[in-house]
Amino acid sequence: MMGGWGALRVDETGDITLWRALDREIPGGAAGEALVVAVDRGRPPLTATATLTLTVTDVNDCAPTLLPPTVFHVPEDAPPTLLGLLKATDADVWELGHGPPFSFSLAPSNPAHILSSIALKFNPGECV
Repeated sequence: MMGGWGALRVDETGDITLWRALDREIPGGAAGEALVVAVDRGRPPLTATATLTLTVTDVNDCAPTLLPPTVFHVPEDAPPTLLGLLKATDADVWELGHGPPFSFSLAPSNPAHILSSIALKFNPGECV
């Protein structure tokens, strides 16, 4: 057997086994092909080939990534104001429900003065 990301084995009975996990998000990881060669025991041995087409379906295995900017500067004694817009992305297939809408929140482990001074507001008109 050739191809199949080096993750397939075929035994003498024709059983094809996946021997390691596949990752759809790597380059070329969503689909692949493997060439299988069958050889009989005759004299001379005769052969046949077949191409297996493999499709790797998505699971929700990639965490969202916050896109820049993620650093905002606030002048001392500034009045309440919009600091910026947070955006995120995800390498999983969004059409399968493995992406937006994302939810954002301040981690509860932040100091009390941060939690009391910053509010996150969801604005569906700003979603991309």
